[in-house]
Amino acid sequence: GPFVYVYVSKYKNLVQETSQIEKEMFIDRNFSRFHRFSELMGYPKCCYNFFARNIYKNRRDSHRMEYLIYKKTKGRPSFYLNNLIRGDYYLISHHPCSYNCEESIKYAKKVFAGIKTIDQKLSEKIIKLLKFPVLKFIKRGHYLRLLGGVVQKSQFVHYKACEGGNNLTKKFQRGNKILICNNRIEIFKGDRKIDVYNKKNKLDGVIFNF
Repeated sequence: GPFVYVYVSKYKNLVQETSQIEKEMFIDRNFSRFHRFSELMGYPKCCYNFFARNIYKNRRDSHRMEYLIYKKTKGRPSFYLNNLIRGDYYLISHHPCSYNCEESIKYAKKVFAGIKTIDQKLSEKIIKLLKFPVLKFIKRGHYLRLLGGVVQKSQFVHYKACEGGNNLTKKFQRGNKILICNNRIEIFKGDRKIDVYNKKNKLDGVIFNF
């Protein structure tokens, strides 16, 4: 079904303003409204500034922002900021300036603390899922979460299962290991190669290791 956005605040006027701005952004894609929206949502200034500098270059393909963020990230990305696959299992809805931005991690931890207070089991499930690597494809909205995934230095990725909202899930769930090459991804079941995914370009089939 369609997504439903719910805003919660101690102040009715702020809820109304946030809801109105969000509706206007989706209607006319006026990015000048994003600044006020980010203020109302409490997004870190460093993340908004990064977003504002880069969104105009990528406004037709805003999902490419994730590649820029990953490239900018120094060291291991924080699982707290793993929001590639939207749904019930993510803690931030904004683009962080890097996947280990300290201010965004603080923001995510506050959200997590609130969820934990309400639903302990859900909070445990969220953290477990966010720690798994995600395979991102160039087509908008095409991701695979590799459940039980472990990324090795040899570029092999072992996994127990995978999930995603696209037809690629069936192809990859037949295996339990992949080898990421420059122009293809080889899919293995044990030591036997069973299928190949041919990349469309260098940004297709990139592993995000959280």
